[in-house]
Amino acid sequence: MNAPAPELALHADAMTWIPTGPGKSFRPLRFESHGWSELMRLEPGSVVALHRHTGDVHAYNLSGTRQILDSGETIGLGDYVYEPSGNIDSWQAVGDTPCIVHIKVTGAVEYLDADGHVTERADSASQLATYLAWCDQQGVEPAPQLVPELSRPLPRQTRENGAHQATELATRYFTAWQARDERALSEILAENVTFRGPLGTANGRTECIAGLMGMLGIVTAIEVQARVADDHNVITWFDLHTTAAVPAPTANWSRVEDGQITRIRVAFDPRGIVGATS
Repeated sequence: MNAPAPELALHADAMTWIPTGPGKSFRPLRFESHGWSELMRLEPGSVVALHRHTGDVHAYNLSGTRQILDSGETIGLGDYVYEPSGNIDSWQAVGDTPCIVHIKVTGAVEYLDADGHVTERADSASQLATYLAWCDQQGVEPAPQLVPELSRPLPRQTRENGAHQATELATRYFTAWQARDERALSEILAENVTFRGPLGTANGRTECIAGLMGMLGIVTAIEVQARVADDHNVITWFDLHTTAAVPAPTANWSRVEDGQITRIRVAFDPRGIVGATS
């Protein structure tokens, strides 16, 4: 069995702790379409508010102690916790030292108010956006090991053909869009790309990227359900979550030519969004 290439190693101990809230910070380890991994750090007394998981979670305590507030259970050094999809809890760092937990999250984390309403939602895209915004503020380059969809180059000799390459390009497009990574989008989208959808149209790369960034004003999450592809066409079926309406089942057709997306056609029922924003 071959060892991983040395350049893929991520030296987490040398990474800066990135603030995410009062007494909270993280070191991202990996962002993928279905979830993410991170080291979460809570200072003594800090609380993770009531939240619900839409997917499985694995958590391993690397240092310090945390207490599940609902049950009073204490999780110490070396303890492992599995949380199934739908689990609801809140917890606090207790003791005199910071609590550091290695967490692998699938799906999203939905923070709840006292009435059970979702007040905030964190997923791979939002965590990635936090990381990229921090990198931009600090003037540092994002670690390529964290975002394989954005960093992995497409071999020139295989860019023109193959469902695998077309699917990969569509995956990179959705990841870059949710991460607000305009530079990555400019590499993925052809200069003469066209966009047609229920809420608007765009002609050319610049106009298309502007429209995508504008749409993120109401988009809270994109949950991909399936993709089908041939050499030059990819259809992505996903649930479009917005602040304006219930999730909308959505179909996105992307045309791939010469290693870039040249046409995007989107179909969904826009009545809920239009009614809420008009």
